Amino acid sequence: DLAKYAGADAVREWKQLL
Repeated sequence: DLAKYAGADAVREWKQLL
């Protein structure tokens, strides 16, 4: 599922910002 992949990617970027 592409939406799921994009969501996981967004979370990864978020954790990097934190």
